[in-house]
Amino acid sequence: MRRTTSGQIRIVWVYSIAVGMLFALAAPIVKADGWAPRAPNTFSEITGGIGNTRHNLTMSYLGNGKNNMTPYRNDFGEICVYCHTPHGANRRVAAPLWNRTVTPRTYELYRSKNSPGQPVSQPGPNSLTCLSCHDGATAIDSIINMPTRKTGAYAGWSSSAETNVDFDSLSQWTGGTVGAHSALNNLGRGPAGANNGACLSCHVPLAPSGAPDFQVFVIGGQYNDGTSLPSGDNFLADDHPIGVRYPDHFKTGSEYAEPTLRKARIAFFDKNGNGHADPNEVRLYDSGDGYEVECASCHDPHGVRVSGGNDLTPSFLRVGRVVYQPQSTYQKDLAVGNPASELCLTCHVK
Repeated sequence: MRRTTSGQIRIVWVYSIAVGMLFALAAPIVKADGWAPRAPNTFSEITGGIGNTRHNLTMSYLGNGKNNMTPYRNDFGEICVYCHTPHGANRRVAAPLWNRTVTPRTYELYRSKNSPGQPVSQPGPNSLTCLSCHDGATAIDSIINMPTRKTGAYAGWSSSAETNVDFDSLSQWTGGTVGAHSALNNLGRGPAGANNGACLSCHVPLAPSGAPDFQVFVIGGQYNDGTSLPSGDNFLADDHPIGVRYPDHFKTGSEYAEPTLRKARIAFFDKNGNGHADPNEVRLYDSGDGYEVECASCHDPHGVRVSGGNDLTPSFLRVGRVVYQPQSTYQKDLAVGNPASELCLTCHVK
């Protein structure tokens, strides 16, 4: 038998490490919510937190380390500031330290066309906060209190931004590159650069950029078909019944499950029996018209950890599992996040 020298062993060891690194680099970086940035920064390595989700608007997705959204919004350099501020929060919406513009608008609701029976009302704070970015009309960097290097008590604060996108104020930000403050919607239909490079200039199947399709995230827009851009705003009739009142009578054979607990303006399904509405528990909100379904009934914008691990349920679902489908020894792709309709069956008895 041929003997192996220490030099040969060293060469084989180095070669093995090099091959392993090549496989690791070739495999996509699958993040906890299914998002796979190509150039992760420090925050994108954090598991089980908002820094590792699509709601981290400071994250880079380009190989050169630059954020591909930079020309179209102010990169404030802080994750939380796009939604929250410790001072000067929005006084027009009952949301915690809310830093985003919430424009007054009336939505066409699911009940009006598809859901007879239960009363319906306009979205409450637990939906309006989500719609302040996902309505398809409000710029993603439209905040009230900007980080700033200016002097003065109100240097980065704009009262008009509470209900309107204050372009003049946003354009005076001094912390870095000033973007075009584009909204998610792009009625102009075109490549990046149209309508100040709005998000849906690139994030639709029709765009030549090859960027992921974001149409589904414009929950305040109406689509003619699977590839066209919105034909109308303020349209929620094709989404889950936001603003629909949850039944308050539960008989034998009812099609709806009764919430475990009701506390003040929230009712929830207390899975672990601790008497507290945990992030992984579906809840209903009472904004004055009874307990209703809102966006935050099924989604937690900060991400929900899967039991026993740091991975997050896809699409910020409160109930679900991260299920991986092995593609090779070195690669796993996120497959589904709501197997067996666990989220749906929390409320619906079928």
